[in-house]
Amino acid sequence: IAILVDAPRGHVPARRDGVGDGEGETRQMTHDDAPTAGVAGEAGGLSLAGLPPLSVAIQAGGESRRMGRSKATVPFLGRPLLERIVTRVAPIAAEIVITTNEPENLGFLDDHPARGRIRLVRDRYDRRGSVTGLATALSAATNDCVAIVACDMVFASPELFLAEYRAMLADEGVDVVVPHTQFGYEPFHAVYRRARCLDALVSAIDDGCGSIRQFMETIAVRDFAMEEVARTVPDGRCFINTNTPDELAHAEQIVRDLARSGRG
Repeated sequence: IAILVDAPRGHVPARRDGVGDGEGETRQMTHDDAPTAGVAGEAGGLSLAGLPPLSVAIQAGGESRRMGRSKATVPFLGRPLLERIVTRVAPIAAEIVITTNEPENLGFLDDHPARGRIRLVRDRYDRRGSVTGLATALSAATNDCVAIVACDMVFASPELFLAEYRAMLADEGVDVVVPHTQFGYEPFHAVYRRARCLDALVSAIDDGCGSIRQFMETIAVRDFAMEEVARTVPDGRCFINTNTPDELAHAEQIVRDLARSGRG
């Protein structure tokens, strides 16, 4: 059963680009038989014992010009791409927040095993972008730390998120733990400290900032070096994203090849 509720207000003011009262909106999926595992003990080989609960936010957006349709609903091996990402992150997620401007098209998540932990959250700002999307995700999350992932990262790694989370918990002064590759930061496979990052994001948005890179210059960043990434995810596929139909088909072929080799 899907119901509509208000998004947690967090620190984001009731506004859209400085005018109006545009509160975000969430669609809460509630089922009595929803699973509650994934916040303690062992989950799929991931040791979560003793850790505070972690929120995971998936940036799903909507229509993609380069893909020619919504990435969230585009088929990946016969199922919506977003469903794959939810399945990958569910073992580590106390809650799964999905930022989207098309909640009416995501009904397929009603049947997902993690449905009891899923909330669909509409963008809080008319001006869409990476910074405003991140603000929406952090404002809707209810835990102190939030893992952020893009819905087109088909090999998103729960193991890497867990390693980043442990690095954050080891240093109270850190606001974000973000992989730093030869191509730069990977802000959509990173863990953020909710309250401090949200305060900084709201200030950045008020100042007209539209760049994640600019935003990161205002917070305490813990680089997660490639050597650390390689120890956790040796194959390095976790940062692959799919922006076009050809890239999507290539990722599908990688999954098929892995399955044939017994490594899928």
